[in-house]
Amino acid sequence: MRIYIASPYTIGDTDLNVRRQLEVADELMNLGYTPYVPLLSHFQHLVFPRSYKDWLEHDIEWLKVCDCVLRLKGKSKGADKEVRTAKELKIPVYYSIKELEEIKEKEKTNELNKKLYKIDKQAKKLAKKFISKIENDKIPVHICR
Repeated sequence: MRIYIASPYTIGDTDLNVRRQLEVADELMNLGYTPYVPLLSHFQHLVFPRSYKDWLEHDIEWLKVCDCVLRLKGKSKGADKEVRTAKELKIPVYYSIKELEEIKEKEKTNELNKKLYKIDKQAKKLAKKFISKIENDKIPVHICR
């Protein structure tokens, strides 16, 4: 699952904000997710500066291809805009890794229930077919005992 991390950048210490996003990205990777870390552009900006608008537009394009957004705590007009954009695009927004993991577990359970339902349906169909063959003497009854 591709996760866009939305968090503060310019409010507070930018270096600490970048570090925080990287720490969260590392935790997400350890859990098997594929995070997109928009604040990595901090390093590109040091060498090739661009306007705030350019970076926001760039990040929004990446947001569009992510499966969900993880909004970290903290004041941020940019992160708030990313959340609004995600909601407009019907991309789910989560506010903690715990919430994300709970949703992942529910999805796994739902998927497992769907598979079990399908197997149950197939088993009933086979049983019905087998009983029909027994009743029509196509299978000797002594084989069934």
